Amino acid sequence: MKSNEWLTNNDFLQKVEFKNKYYFQSLCIYIDNFIKNIPIPVITTWDYKYQQIYFTVGQENKPFKIDVNIAYRDYITLVRRWIEQFYPKYEIEVEGEIILEDEKEILDRVKKGMKLNDAICKKGKVKETGVIEKVFFMEDKFIVNINGNRFLRMCGTEGTVCPISKFLPELRKIKGDVNKKKYIFENSIEIREIEKKQEIWEINYFGFQMKNFVEINYSDLKKEEFKQLDVRKWQWGNYILNIETNILENDIIEFLKKKKIIIKLLKEN
Repeated sequence: MKSNEWLTNNDFLQKVEFKNKYYFQSLCIYIDNFIKNIPIPVITTWDYKYQQIYFTVGQENKPFKIDVNIAYRDYITLVRRWIEQFYPKYEIEVEGEIILEDEKEILDRVKKGMKLNDAICKKGKVKETGVIEKVFFMEDKFIVNINGNRFLRMCGTEGTVCPISKFLPELRKIKGDVNKKKYIFENSIEIREIEKKQEIWEINYFGFQMKNFVEINYSDLKKEEFKQLDVRKWQWGNYILNIETNILENDIIEFLKKKKIIIKLLKEN
């Protein structure tokens, strides 16, 4: 089979010895969809002895154990966190506005006649980080994330077509972050900025899948309140959690309290 073909090969999946083949096959579909839309080549291999999948990027590899108590999307989250370190990216310093946090400095600037809005910002060197985080091979387009703002771009220039299958390998050859940025923006055209909108996801996992969801996603949501909406129904960032039992709810709350997450009960809303 070709690289990663096993992920969707029914004959192979039927022969895999795993206690829950329905879960395993569905997870493989999620993995296949994920690796088809990332900007680097990834090779996956099944480790039947330890019931885990190896993800290989160049000379680096890492196993992720299959666990039915981890939801498909959360498994992908764990894999993505490791893989995205290899995504094409640049980090440079550019002139920009620095938000001041020193109250004394802000007050001094106001006393000198500066308006408050101007006083809390000053010009200086700021870090700009650009990461190509998703690709669309059929359309020769990609998404680049620049300091949290995401843009859809098309490979090529006005009147010149450049397949993304050529664009990415050429980018990987380039040394130096300034040159990487220059290549990205001189060899692609911005289509639009992707609107920032918070999509609400309703989570209805049972038992350990719900507990693992909280523990896995904590690092992304640690600045958000855990707010009760109804009996065993909570909002955490852009997620609505429908928690199955009181025992599970109490365990989750205890975990979050230890992590210093603000717990907001229904009567406090």
